Amino acid sequence: MSVVSAKDVVRLREVSGVGMQDCKKALDEAGGDFELALEHLRKRGLAQAAKRATREAKEGVIRVREDSHRVVAVETNCETDFVVRNDDFRAFAESVTELAQHNHPSTLEALREFCEEKRAQLVGKIGENIIVSRYNLIEKKEGHSYGVYVHGDGKIVCLVDIKGVNMVDVAKEVAMHIAASFPQYLSPEDVPQEIVTKEEEIARAQIHGKPDNVVQKIVEGKKNTFFGEVCLNKQKFIKDESLTIEEYVRKKGKEIGSGDLCIIHSFVRLQVGG
Repeated sequence: MSVVSAKDVVRLREVSGVGMQDCKKALDEAGGDFELALEHLRKRGLAQAAKRATREAKEGVIRVREDSHRVVAVETNCETDFVVRNDDFRAFAESVTELAQHNHPSTLEALREFCEEKRAQLVGKIGENIIVSRYNLIEKKEGHSYGVYVHGDGKIVCLVDIKGVNMVDVAKEVAMHIAASFPQYLSPEDVPQEIVTKEEEIARAQIHGKPDNVVQKIVEGKKNTFFGEVCLNKQKFIKDESLTIEEYVRKKGKEIGSGDLCIIHSFVRLQVGG
């Protein structure tokens, strides 16, 4: 058996643009024959995939899978909306999400390693760059409820974790709200201080000829309005604007019998290409 040198692996990497691990494997399979190894890579679609790897892939889908232990969401992208409708592309997106659910890798890079060969083969078959671009994993906690909302055949996906039992329907309602309202933070305390300071500066610059105590009240009012726009807990619930999301969750928790201390623990809003 021939010994594959590191120099040959590096050379094959430079010629093909394929990752070191795949180059080493191809050389091993080819018994150290460089040209045969390159041929193996081309047949598997890997070398072709590397050439397309610099193309922008902003179309795609987000797929979600859920079981009793976790929720996973994976965004898979391609270059054109035409390929989004391709059965092979959609099957690949589903398979990657299923793989994530069963193996629950800790990072996006680890997930990519699991599916790299299939991805590269699909690139060779379809002729567009394909990327697994985002991966979210929520490990379910005891005493929590989880809601998932998928909009536009996977163009927008929202995941909500509520601390409180029997709140799945409420979590789904909040997830639908998130899809439409686009919150950036959960609560005011989650907004970075530099952003809060900038909002205060902007508010002060708009006020002229007022006493300091009046200015401060106006600034506080504008800041609270800002929080009501960007913080999920402070947004007005789309289905009942008499309540904020925070108030709605607590009200429903009390009605359901889960207590009036139910709160949103976390949320995720994903949008293709976003």
